[in-house]
Amino acid sequence: MLNIGDTLRSIREKKNFTLLEVADRSGISKSYLSKIENRMQSPSIEYLEKICLGLNIPVSIFMILADDTIGDFSDLTDSIKSLIYESL
Repeated sequence: MLNIGDTLRSIREKKNFTLLEVADRSGISKSYLSKIENRMQSPSIEYLEKICLGLNIPVSIFMILADDTIGDFSDLTDSIKSLIYESL
């Protein structure tokens, strides 16, 4: 399962962006981004691409970070996610 809202907030805060900055950079309204972060909306792939452009992060990396599925490789996945967050 993907956790888009928490991932958006985590990346945004890691990069020290406000919601308004991401909104301006992505062309998406601040209120819509807030709804995504608060799990009230789920963005389409088109909007997710715009958000990722605004965050300056590839969609593929965003999706890795958003995937909260627990599987046989959860320890490895957590390590990879930690490395990605450190590199932001």
